Formats: sequence, C-alpha cells, structure tokens
Amino acid sequence: MSNVADRLSKFLENAFKKAFSMSEDSSNLNLKEDQKFVHVDTFQYDTIEDYKNAGHNFRRTKDQMDRGLSREEAFKEFKKSKNK
Repeated sequence: MSNVADRLSKFLENAFKKAFSMSEDSSNLNLKEDQKFVHVDTFQYDTIEDYKNAGHNFRRTKDQMDRGLSREEAFKEFKKSKNK
C-alpha cells in the first residue's frame, strides 16, 4: 500500500510542478508572466529498480544490444526518450 501512496505522491508532485513552474525559455512567446510554464520531466523512475518495483519490466532493444549498451545506459536512453 505504501508503494501506491508513494507513486501517487510523486505523480501529484510532478503534476503541480508542471502546472505551476515558471519558464525561462518562454519569454519570447509574448505570454503574460502567469502563462509561462517550464517543461518538467514526467518520467518518474530514476533507476531500473524503481521501474521494476512499480510493476514494469525493462528490456534493452535489439539496437541497444547491438550498440553494446549496458542495461543502465539503455535505461538512461529510454528515460530520456520518455521525457521529450
């Protein structure tokens, strides 16, 4: 039960950060100050272990294996693609 509460807490924290953070790079969009937002990373897992504990499996792609990436390197690449 604690794991569910932790995940919900992280989700809500990220949602509030995304909704209420001010952006530095949106200044040239001619928005009012209260309309500027910052992109916040939405992928909430820092390690493969965190991802696994949340009930997900992580596997490297064939391309990642062919390039010789470790699981950790492949996970970082996966995480980066999720935050775009």
